[in-house]
Amino acid sequence: MKTQIANLLIAISLVAVQPRAEDIAGTVAAVARYESGSDTVPLRKVEQLVTESLTNKTLRIQLENALASALNDSASVEGRRFICQQLAVIGTEACLPAINALLDKPDTVGIACLALARNPSPKADAVLRSATLKLEGTALLQVVQTIGARRDR
Repeated sequence: MKTQIANLLIAISLVAVQPRAEDIAGTVAAVARYESGSDTVPLRKVEQLVTESLTNKTLRIQLENALASALNDSASVEGRRFICQQLAVIGTEACLPAINALLDKPDTVGIACLALARNPSPKADAVLRSATLKLEGTALLQVVQTIGARRDR
């Protein structure tokens, strides 16, 4: 009996269905509204999706697009921070415009730098360099530090 249950669980896990785009969008929308102290289930779901997307290119593209789309003014500060943490793991050139918009406000430069520091696209260097022309003070220092961390010359 135990062997049959184990085999059934293995079969179910092998036939796992990829999340639908609507499900991803709904979960990411909940993350964008996240406030400290509220339900963390959407955050854990996105973390799980990020992990799964490391071996599933289609899922990674869908998830990256959904996360980048959620980086807007209606997203909470905590939501944007979490989204940038996830884009630091799976972000590509596709999310650069959304992250670039965060460089326009001194209070979101830090989370933008978090996402850009590990972005593999060479265009991330250009985004950071252009930000140095419009920033000053602490925000400028954050960008310069990120440029150094990326070893951009």
